[in-house]
Amino acid sequence: MIKLIPLDKMILQTMSPSCVIKPKHVSKEHVVSLFSQTKFNNYENDKLVIGRNEPCTMIQLVEAVAKIKDVEEKEVMEATWANSIKFIGK
Repeated sequence: MIKLIPLDKMILQTMSPSCVIKPKHVSKEHVVSLFSQTKFNNYENDKLVIGRNEPCTMIQLVEAVAKIKDVEEKEVMEATWANSIKFIGK
């Protein structure tokens, strides 16, 4: 699906908790950035809660999209940021 969406039409977000790139997710092979995780009841400041999608995981989306579309990560970041500004406004 990602291959079919042009970068100038794509927006990335991390607000959906069900969209975490999990170990068995098809995009996992494209992700380089990994984060330490903990269970919700064992919260630690420097770890993500398992299953929670946090803004810092945006880099994982960028890595996956860049690899799938065979473009540089910077191109994905710049295009999706510009699209977000166009869609939401300044």
